[in-house]
Amino acid sequence: MHSPMSMPQVPVSASPKPASAQFDRLVRQWQSRPYAAGPDAFDFHEWLHNDPVLRLFLTQSPCLTWVLDMRTLQYDFISQNVEEMLGYEAEAFQKGGVAFTMSLLHPDDFPKLTALMQRLWDYLLAQPASALATYQLSGDYRIRKADGGYIRLLEQNSILQVDRNGQITHLLGMGSDITSWKKDHNLFASVHSTELNKCLQCTSEDPQLKECQQLSVREREIVELMSHGHNSKQIADRLSISFHTVNTHRQKMLEKTHTRNSGGLIQFAIRHGII
Repeated sequence: MHSPMSMPQVPVSASPKPASAQFDRLVRQWQSRPYAAGPDAFDFHEWLHNDPVLRLFLTQSPCLTWVLDMRTLQYDFISQNVEEMLGYEAEAFQKGGVAFTMSLLHPDDFPKLTALMQRLWDYLLAQPASALATYQLSGDYRIRKADGGYIRLLEQNSILQVDRNGQITHLLGMGSDITSWKKDHNLFASVHSTELNKCLQCTSEDPQLKECQQLSVREREIVELMSHGHNSKQIADRLSISFHTVNTHRQKMLEKTHTRNSGGLIQFAIRHGII
């Protein structure tokens, strides 16, 4: 276990692209937190590496899964299916940590993503320690595969562990390939807590962190059915409500989420873990 004073530094300069001052600031922010000394309350590295059934389950999932130690910015675990999705062995990420991941970002997305990440973390680290475990962070970006092509990845992180000093030590992350349904290059990022009914979002086109309204239970049901290809009449029949009521809910959801159409609304719901 590394104490905060002996913590290894992320080799940002090892990235093939010029080091971003914004990313350097994020690294300093993450690694200079007053982490508690001594052993963790739970050893995720040992747990995940000693459970072959769990590793197999995560590897067979359509999503990437990882556990990130925020003190070292190294992956305690990353699922083996990363090779199928990106073409790199899991060991490359475990050896290179966050610096390796950031080196694979599309050069146009790198500065935009780090700026959005900074806004999310500035907000998150200002929250009471007792509330941190309820928050999730989401964002999307283009990442380079081993064959030189790019896919768009939706990254969703939950706070996995907070130490006795109230500092975030581990994130549980999931990555989904959303290339087929997101074609624009506007990056999206959000921080939200369903338990606390809080949601803030920003984009590379509008980087100011703004509140987003939560969807009601009925609205969640409707957007879930929309994501499966059901039209308004089919949704109305399924939920035993009127066609007009469905369309009214759809319009209100577009207004709440600041999205332009049904596709954007479904993207919003996926990014926020609603569906």
